[in-house]
Amino acid sequence: MHYIDEGKGIPIVLAHGNPEWSFIYRNIIKELAGEARLIAYDLPGFGFSDTPKDFDYTLQEHAKWVKSLVLDHLKLEKFILVVQNWGGPTALHLATNHPNCILGTVISNTWAWKTNAESEKFSNFFKSEEAKRLIYEENYFVRTLLLKSMNKKPGNNQTIIDAYEMALPTPESRKGTLIFPQSLKVFNKCYLLSLRVFS
Repeated sequence: MHYIDEGKGIPIVLAHGNPEWSFIYRNIIKELAGEARLIAYDLPGFGFSDTPKDFDYTLQEHAKWVKSLVLDHLKLEKFILVVQNWGGPTALHLATNHPNCILGTVISNTWAWKTNAESEKFSNFFKSEEAKRLIYEENYFVRTLLLKSMNKKPGNNQTIIDAYEMALPTPESRKGTLIFPQSLKVFNKCYLLSLRVFS
């Protein structure tokens, strides 16, 4: 499991979403490395991380790897947790299951409400053969959805686009980007649990 560990001070764990990897936090790391210890990891099958044998990209599997990295490998006792997008359901369990380790949380651009008809329609689309073709053959999440969500400046920067495409170079490497949207109902349950714990 690949991760970046830069700077000294209070550890800040940065959890990425889909189809992202630790690269998304490059500017935050650059700005804050003089004030804190920034740890940005790549989920299994994303970025520079390997894909474990027989890995199904479920939220539970990702959560297990995140816990192993943060608590068992890095042995962080106290840290700030930053989550966005799918970083929420793959990392917020650290806060709910190990609240004494958490100095603070930053929760951005993620789910904290019940699944609605629109999101279920979105999720069901990614279970179709057409969606599988778009993901595996056309790298749809990077080349279409990610580009649409970017601000104009990075969206026009070919180096940034190349960095996201490089992380998912083959059809096989894009499986995780397909499984996440298929899991929206599970995603919703994770957030409802988190809300109950924090409220």
